[in-house]
Amino acid sequence: NAVAVAEIAMGLLLCCDRRIADQVEMMRAGKWNKKEFGKTGTAGAKGLKGMTLGVVGVGGIGQEVIKRAVAFGMRVIAWSRGITPQHAAALNCEFGGNDTPALLSLAKRCDAISIHLPLVDSTKKLFGAEFFGAMKPGAYFVNTSRAGVVDESALRAAVIEKKLRCG
Repeated sequence: NAVAVAEIAMGLLLCCDRRIADQVEMMRAGKWNKKEFGKTGTAGAKGLKGMTLGVVGVGGIGQEVIKRAVAFGMRVIAWSRGITPQHAAALNCEFGGNDTPALLSLAKRCDAISIHLPLVDSTKKLFGAEFFGAMKPGAYFVNTSRAGVVDESALRAAVIEKKLRCG
């Protein structure tokens, strides 16, 4: 199901950028605010082309996300415990490292991050306050992995404080 999950991840990135869920909710309430949803920049859509996407975990799903992100014109940086610079180059992306300090550095560099890790002891709540604190304000965070890799209270706080958009 790697292709299906990769497509979901890309769909969630598009939803974060274009605020599709917000638009649907407003339309169902019988309202439409073209001015709000037509904005570009910080408050509105930025467009995926030219964004830097961090792909965390480059197994089958992560590799499929990288292919699609490159096709969208995104700059991709890959992080995974077992990745090498040569492996990243073969995937048409940049090497983002393979340890926790590199993961935090990746968070600072990316406009969007897509998570593709298994839930094991070493990944439980890997994405917590320190990680979200390192992310850019207004960045996108997409998790198609198990929920347990994310500290949900830290994510909630980051959504409020840093205006992260999540999928």
